[in-house]
Amino acid sequence: QFVQSYLKELFVRKSVDIENQNNSIEEELDKATKKIIFFVSMFTPDVKHNDLNNNNSIWNIKLVNDKNDIIYPESIFGIDKGNILKTSLFPYITRWSRLYEISFPLMDQNKKIIDKDTKYIQLIIAGLDAQVVLKWNL
Repeated sequence: QFVQSYLKELFVRKSVDIENQNNSIEEELDKATKKIIFFVSMFTPDVKHNDLNNNNSIWNIKLVNDKNDIIYPESIFGIDKGNILKTSLFPYITRWSRLYEISFPLMDQNKKIIDKDTKYIQLIIAGLDAQVVLKWNL
């Protein structure tokens, strides 16, 4: 649902024709059946600690469901704040934050993190001085 809403708004802003809209929606929905992707804007008082995409980061990132199944990111990469589409669609981006895309597989070691019985998932970003837990009821 989020993917479709995001794409519709993007298409309106870019004046994309109907045929290209349908192709893009199919491609993005196909991706959404294989991965869970989060767009994260993060601020830390000490800029050197804002390093989610660094292999030696102080942060531990994981996705956990109500059965305590845990999946770790398959990729984390920084996003350029000069990306006007992202900054106009996501108002919580500030000049002090850094942007990341965090991608998780839907399945790890033959376990699905989300299935028909899953009650919720949590994105957990934890470090020595702070922890953020974002929860989505399903």
